[in-house]
Amino acid sequence: MSEIAPLSLNLSGLSRHGYAYTGVDGKLYLSLPERLPHEDDSDAVPYTCRGSEYLTDIANAYYAKLFRRPEDVAEVIAEFQEDPIVDLSIPPPQGRVLMLPSPDYIMAIAYGESLSEIPEM
Repeated sequence: MSEIAPLSLNLSGLSRHGYAYTGVDGKLYLSLPERLPHEDDSDAVPYTCRGSEYLTDIANAYYAKLFRRPEDVAEVIAEFQEDPIVDLSIPPPQGRVLMLPSPDYIMAIAYGESLSEIPEM
């Protein structure tokens, strides 16, 4: 098996926690951590799902005035849960209580320093 050589690419959003590399087949791949680390956020807000809304809807409603692209926060919400949401294409069931992370958490953890360690080239 040959070594993976990371590429020097500027990745945005949650992709910044991974690294891009070219596989042996010549295709570009993105390696990401399994999930963001779950941390208690005393400023998190509980939200009770209605059963008909997607995480992108919740993110747009709650974070619209806080982030330029609030729909991108949907993935952060999914990973922030103690029991993470794996499939964002399915609305959370009615009555499920989600914890919505604070903007400070999102900026510090999700969009802060990269969680991956890129080997020196």
